[in-house]
Amino acid sequence: MMVTLALIFSAGACGEVVAGGYPRETIEGYLAACQGNEPLNADREAYCRCTIGVLQKDVPFQRFADWERRTKAGETIPELQEELKKINAECKR
Repeated sequence: MMVTLALIFSAGACGEVVAGGYPRETIEGYLAACQGNEPLNADREAYCRCTIGVLQKDVPFQRFADWERRTKAGETIPELQEELKKINAECKR
């Protein structure tokens, strides 16, 4: 299942920073958006946790925030597209 731009950027960018440099609020919002209407699906939760883990490992939060800003402005970001492919391959269930 491919992570979409809207999914990645559905969370806010403020709050307590946790391991990986992402604010806790961003991580929690991301996981909620990723799980969507399947909050009790263990496979979906594992996939979502994997994807945010890869993002935190590979993408500094400032770059993530920049991608969010640029995506909301309607810009296509090749670097982000490549990261999404990597995330999907690494976390595919």
